[in-house]
Amino acid sequence: MADDVSIERRLVSRKWLLVAVVVLVVAVVGVRTVQTILAPNWEFKASADKAVYRLGENVTVTTTLKNNGYVAHSFSAFYEDPIEVTVGKGTALGGTWYSPNQKSVHKVSVPPGQTVERIVVWNQTDLNGELVEPGAYTIWVFIRDEESLIIHEFEAVISITITE
Repeated sequence: MADDVSIERRLVSRKWLLVAVVVLVVAVVGVRTVQTILAPNWEFKASADKAVYRLGENVTVTTTLKNNGYVAHSFSAFYEDPIEVTVGKGTALGGTWYSPNQKSVHKVSVPPGQTVERIVVWNQTDLNGELVEPGAYTIWVFIRDEESLIIHEFEAVISITITE
C-alpha cells in the first residue's frame, strides 16, 4: 500500500511538472509571437531608372518605404516629405544637388502592407543651376529623424555614371 501511495505521488509530481513545462512553453511562444507582431519590419529601397546617362539627361530616382509588419508603425521625420535625395560627385556625400524639401517635423505613420513612395527627377544641374560635368556620381537616399539625424535603417546608396 505504501508503494502505491509513493507511485501515486510521483505520478502527481510528474503531471504537475509536465503542466508547468507546457505553461512555460506556451508563455514563451506567446511572448515571442506578440514581439514578432509588434516589431517594426521596414523595407527601404531606392533605385535610379538606369546606371549610365548622357550629359543633360534626366535622372529619375524612385524610393519606397514599406511597412512589412503586422501593425501600423510610425517615426518622427525632419522634412515634410520624409525621403531626402542628395547627389555627390564621386563618393562624396552631397554637395552637388539636393532634392527640394521643407522642414516640417512631423510623425509619419505607415499602415501594415502600405508603402510611402517618392519619385525625384534630377536634371543633372548643380546647386547653382549649371549642368554638371561627366563622371561618376553617388546618389544618397535617406530619412532624417526629428533632430535631423539620418535614420540608418532608412538609407540607400545608388551609383551612376554620366557620359558626354
